[in-house]
Amino acid sequence: MKKIITFLFLAFSFTTVFGQVWTQKASLPGLTRWYATAFSIGHYGFVGGGGGIGTDYEDFWRWDQKTNTWSQIATYPGAGSGGMIAFTINGIGYVGLGISSSGAESDLWAYDTTNNTWTQKASLPSTARYDAFVFVIGTNAYVGSGDPGGPPYLQDLWKYNSLNNTWTQKANLPQVMASMGFAIGKNGYAGEGPTSNFYKYDTTSDTWSLIGTIPYSGGAFGEAVDFVNGNQGFYGTGTCNGCSASSSIRQFWGL
Repeated sequence: MKKIITFLFLAFSFTTVFGQVWTQKASLPGLTRWYATAFSIGHYGFVGGGGGIGTDYEDFWRWDQKTNTWSQIATYPGAGSGGMIAFTINGIGYVGLGISSSGAESDLWAYDTTNNTWTQKASLPSTARYDAFVFVIGTNAYVGSGDPGGPPYLQDLWKYNSLNNTWTQKANLPQVMASMGFAIGKNGYAGEGPTSNFYKYDTTSDTWSLIGTIPYSGGAFGEAVDFVNGNQGFYGTGTCNGCSASSSIRQFWGL
């Protein structure tokens, strides 16, 4: 939950954050929630899904950076409500997979801002899952790992081609990952999970390579945030192996 929403607002204002102060923006007018999903298009942010105590939400909201106002958009028609993937390609927002009251899901939906409509796309042709990671390179989204609802956790990687609405399986990840991934140029990056290893995915050769181990204290950690600024990736916070809630990680690392 925190990971996705934090990325959204950092992506909007990263160039003005360093050396300055945080400024509170208009609160989401919908119900309070956790495990929500978000994506951005232009100067708009889109936030929806998630849940409350014993409740799954399907509503979606658009935040206008210029006016600092929220407006409700068409309800998300997909099956999932939490732990979903979300990404943007060519001005179209995509949301899918996730978990519902029935369990893990595999459907994918595209949001058209012009018509305020959701259109169903090809479902992931593999194990349904939530908490998968996704990164975008060109017109393709790469979706990997995830939780099918319990062990064994997943190590597969799939490429979604937005131009022809098809999925293609790619090389498996070297190890189980958590819901973290980003792209820089033509390469994807993924880390987190049972170790602090960090891997690079080469789209040309369809191969993964270990690029190093994040040298933070406390061992491997999960539920972190990540974002990209220019040609650098940033990764930090989260919970570590054996940590209590009061000792969660505050470190940040740059690639």
